[in-house]
Amino acid sequence: MNEQLRILRSRGMAVDAGAGHVLRREGYYPIVNGYKDLFLDRKACLTAGDDRYGTDARFDDLYALFLFDRELRELLFSSITCFASMFVRQVRQCFSVVWADGFPRCRHRFPVM
Repeated sequence: MNEQLRILRSRGMAVDAGAGHVLRREGYYPIVNGYKDLFLDRKACLTAGDDRYGTDARFDDLYALFLFDRELRELLFSSITCFASMFVRQVRQCFSVVWADGFPRCRHRFPVM
């Protein structure tokens, strides 16, 4: 853990005292590798040959982005799951109306398989 914090600091990221606790709880790679791109200084990365963060890069901001993304994914998943359930219900209803007697109730005859 201390090595990971040292690497972040050496690459220009401001790291506060609570960062170690966050990394132990959430993991280094899901936070840092998942969201670092917005905080990198591209020119400095090319010059150094590895990741270099911009002058305003703070671990707190990186973690806030991680938490925002987690919350957004949970919200979207919940909404998509609800929509999918309603959609399946509608398809079942339409199917049962169209195929009520084993034959389609519409102008066009579909082959029964």
